[in-house]
Amino acid sequence: MYSDNPVKEQRRRRITIGIIAVLIISGALFGFHFFHSYRRTDTTAQAKLMSSSTPTVVVFYSKTCSDCKHVAATVHKADYESRLADNVIGLGDASSKRHHVAYVEWQNGRDKRLFEQYNIKSVPTFMVFQNGQPQPLETVNGLPVYQYSGTDKQKIKQIFQRLTLEAQVTENQTN
Repeated sequence: MYSDNPVKEQRRRRITIGIIAVLIISGALFGFHFFHSYRRTDTTAQAKLMSSSTPTVVVFYSKTCSDCKHVAATVHKADYESRLADNVIGLGDASSKRHHVAYVEWQNGRDKRLFEQYNIKSVPTFMVFQNGQPQPLETVNGLPVYQYSGTDKQKIKQIFQRLTLEAQVTENQTN
């Protein structure tokens, strides 16, 4: 394995280090892209998730929206932290999900009907669905609010945190 020729050995090390550096940079770029963008949920999955008995956070977005890109990492992180909290407080195991996330894209012709159906006027907009019905995100002056449009990272996190708290309450009531 080791060569008597130090020049060849040095060249092998440089090539190996170069390959490792390329892999690390590629992984970092993939991670950055993944956490700063959305992947549209296909139409069949959207319908299934939105009608599920498991709450589904629906993110209405546009590929060309800079605000959507700005909060993408927050959405992914809030989703991850919420799932982690579910597992830490004992609400689920690695295979169970206490909520889903679906991404609906303005540029997709089939998705536009959902924008129209739920009167989505700006992006990013967040809604929660369960059993095919929009669920209130909060109550303001005694009236339910079904949508949040904006980039307030704390509000986005609260949507996911609320799902974890509701799952915990439901779990405690059944025990």
